[in-house]
Amino acid sequence: MVKCVEHCAICFTTDGRAVGVYSDSIPWASLGSILAMPRASRVEFDVTGQQWVARDVRSGRIIASDRSREAVLREEHEHYTRAIARGRLP
Repeated sequence: MVKCVEHCAICFTTDGRAVGVYSDSIPWASLGSILAMPRASRVEFDVTGQQWVARDVRSGRIIASDRSREAVLREEHEHYTRAIARGRLP
């Protein structure tokens, strides 16, 4: 059995918003009222390439692609976790 470690990052903006990668390990409800939970990317199957692709919503840039949807979701999670940890908000 493969054990995966989930990394999380959360950042609070100067206007009081919390920005983070969604994870059940973060108790979002305890932070206050949730007003929005938008996705930073879209994960869709590319028929031409026969693989799953995650694209950043704002830039349209591909941030992950693989034949395995699970692998794409894992890389998407890590991509945004690293970005938030560096102070780059999606």
